[in-house]
Amino acid sequence: MRQSRLTIIVSCSETDPRLDPSRYFNLTANTSSVVKTVGGRTVSAINSLYSMEASTQIGMVIVLQHTGKRTKTS
Repeated sequence: MRQSRLTIIVSCSETDPRLDPSRYFNLTANTSSVVKTVGGRTVSAINSLYSMEASTQIGMVIVLQHTGKRTKTS
């Protein structure tokens, strides 16, 4: 049986655990995994990606970072 490739999303570690970046790409827990790092930086995610690659096939890596800081307008 052929193993499906996993989509990895590297994203920022938001304080709200209800935020799930995989839903923006219509992915499920069976087809994706989310690696959360400070600011969505890939340097700190590399070890996690190496570990995942040892046990499954990675098909795509999506890097999802902040676009900027929201400011309150008066």
